[in-house]
Amino acid sequence: MTRAVRMARRLTSKVVRRVTALCSERGDIVGWAIMIPLSIALFLTAVQAAMWYQARNLCQAAAQAGTRAGAAYNAADGAGSQAAADYLAATGDNSVHATHVGEHRTLQTITVTCSANPLTLLLLPGLTTAHQSSTAARERFTTPGTP
Repeated sequence: MTRAVRMARRLTSKVVRRVTALCSERGDIVGWAIMIPLSIALFLTAVQAAMWYQARNLCQAAAQAGTRAGAAYNAADGAGSQAAADYLAATGDNSVHATHVGEHRTLQTITVTCSANPLTLLLLPGLTTAHQSSTAARERFTTPGTP
């Protein structure tokens, strides 16, 4: 083997090692460049889901408070929606906004509905508004033999 061939082989092996090292380093960088934003997006999605769940629980508790107040004997019209709105104002703080409370009465039942928007980090479909409702029988005076 000539000296030139040996030098060429050494040079090519050094170049191949260097290119291989650069490719693996770039591969690691590309992996990190993909994984870091993906991890941040997954974390923010989890936080958004938790905020929506909190808003849903607040709406459910407000609707139940409204049905308890509206179902009471001789409760005034609007007592249920007012109680639900008061509950949201007392407990919602900054975690929910754009709240809406409604009340529907029949002779036998009362239904209070509540909707609220949670604090939004990401606009994810289905996690931007929480809706809940509660229905209860209205208290009324009856005599034996009447329904």
